[in-house]
Amino acid sequence: MTATPFASWRVQAASLAHRPWTAALLTAPPGLQLGDFTMSLAAGLLCQSPLGEDRAEACGVCQSCHWVAQGQHPDLRWVRPAALEDEEGAEEEGAAPESPEPKEKKLSREIRIDQIRELADFSQLSSHRGGVRIAVIGPVEALNTASANALLKGLEEPSEGMRYLLYGERLQGVPATVLSRCRRVTLTAPLSTVTDVRLGQAAGEGPQEWLLPLLRSGRLDALAWAERAGKAPVRPAIEWLSLWLLDLQRGLTELPPLTFSGSHEAPIRRQVQWLSAQPDAPRRLSDAQTRLQGFLAHADHPLNPRLRFESVFVSLQEVFPT
Repeated sequence: MTATPFASWRVQAASLAHRPWTAALLTAPPGLQLGDFTMSLAAGLLCQSPLGEDRAEACGVCQSCHWVAQGQHPDLRWVRPAALEDEEGAEEEGAAPESPEPKEKKLSREIRIDQIRELADFSQLSSHRGGVRIAVIGPVEALNTASANALLKGLEEPSEGMRYLLYGERLQGVPATVLSRCRRVTLTAPLSTVTDVRLGQAAGEGPQEWLLPLLRSGRLDALAWAERAGKAPVRPAIEWLSLWLLDLQRGLTELPPLTFSGSHEAPIRRQVQWLSAQPDAPRRLSDAQTRLQGFLAHADHPLNPRLRFESVFVSLQEVFPT
């Protein structure tokens, strides 16, 4: 099984504990158990004795956590395609995902409208413990037109105490009306990447020699930056850029840098100050992270590195002064 970057993601999602929200959308690269991570965030919101600096991590031992583990918490619903639920259930039981006997009816790989309609009834119930009720929904790209429209009504007129946690790996085809009503959190860079970057800084390796001076300057010139990058490897540069943006995101919520501390903190504070004066700064950073992940998926393609770097840096124009 692929190692999960939950420790790093929990830090990146810390902004949800600092600003009020009704609906949030988590996105991440494929194959990293994003649904399970989103459920862990929901468990933390429902936990009776949460742990961690932000008191947002489930303790795993209280009654609420036991209910979540058993799939029986009265204030939590996990809405996902029936086929995906069946496959994951088979894996947990150690069975093959596909049964040798044909099923009478093929299970849907979409989130159906009746599943969303059931949430309308759930949202009207009183909370079991007088707290929040949470609907975890995903992957968001599995919503069809009818179910997305039904969900939109709940997002536009949420019941008191109701929260929606959506997650997905791709946003293509998801209605803009749904996306616009969600706090976006782009999860990137497994913890091992953070460690590699820190070690690279200490050893003077990786993109440190050319990229860090550009980031510290805070003044973006896409063509000049691409010329400075030359034929440098693209993937590590994108990973460093993503981590720099992550520290800017943390700065907007008054959290300390995760990766670039020490002499880099002053430049980050200046950039956070500039970003704070821009409209929709959190959205700008989240969208930039999403674009970087798109570039990362093709970072090893044998294309002219300078042209690729130009595209990468142009995509960051909303989050750096030019």
